Amino acid sequence: MEALLIPIFVMVAVGGVLYVFVYPLVSGEAQAEKRKKTLSVSVGVKRVGDRNQDAASRRKQIADSLKEVEEKGKKKRRTLETRIG
Repeated sequence: MEALLIPIFVMVAVGGVLYVFVYPLVSGEAQAEKRKKTLSVSVGVKRVGDRNQDAASRRKQIADSLKEVEEKGKKKRRTLETRIG
């Protein structure tokens, strides 16, 4: 009986070790990890480099939007004033 149990335990142990080391390679998990690392590094570098430029463009967009809103508001007031007067 012990003669059968020892080879079975050895086979299970070897299978577990192979599963641990070979499965990530076969499943593509290792490649996914590499892609995650490259994306996280490139995104972080891009954010730091373009932060000032993004802030300036945001300010300009907000200023333009406010000007448009004010112009639309003025146009509406003029039409109401002319209707009443």
